[in-house]
Amino acid sequence: MSIQDNIIRIRHEIELISRASKRIPSEVTLMAVTKKQSIEAVAEALAAGISCFGENRIQEAAEKYAGHPARTMLHIVGHVQSNKAAKAVELADWIDSVDSLKLLKKIDGAAGKLGKTVQVLFEYNISGESSKSGFENEADLFETLEFAGKCKNISPRGLMTIGPLSDNPENIRNSFIRMRSIFEKAVQRYPQYQLDQLSMGMSNDWKIAVEEGSTLIRVGTAIFGARTQE
Repeated sequence: MSIQDNIIRIRHEIELISRASKRIPSEVTLMAVTKKQSIEAVAEALAAGISCFGENRIQEAAEKYAGHPARTMLHIVGHVQSNKAAKAVELADWIDSVDSLKLLKKIDGAAGKLGKTVQVLFEYNISGESSKSGFENEADLFETLEFAGKCKNISPRGLMTIGPLSDNPENIRNSFIRMRSIFEKAVQRYPQYQLDQLSMGMSNDWKIAVEEGSTLIRVGTAIFGARTQE
């Protein structure tokens, strides 16, 4: 199937699953994650109506999205090293993987120098797997969320997580349920923020994520097929 066909199919499935879960389909945004995909593949997705793109690596983002019409909806979804925060801020208006107070401060400072406001999601390691980035306890997460209110160039928008590496759908579902609970707690604790995004779900588990409240699903392989670069 073509990239366009895959996007049409996924959007149809989002609508069906959302309605079955008593959700409004428009509450769920489909992000096309273009890690190791070609510029031509990005253009096909854009032509098929995708306006929200995600990149894992800063260098790839620079190669694909500098001056690209999709830039205004570019999210950095991979781990950002502190020394690359300035470049991430320069390229993207969303950074979805803030996982430390140190990184938040770096992003705020870099955004201030550019005179822009960066939308951020705070990554939480809901699975506790050592291979994944993200806050590992609620205390550190909420401490950083609290500090975000002092940042002049940061707009806290929500939380992000990666589901557990598991063949058991119920393990994945339970992790997403716990993540939604943490998100709801954050919304209640910080009403002064516009916390409206809960990013959960990738190509292998996005359907469960939508059922459990995700507003932003990050889909790569299910849209583009196997990666064209390694």
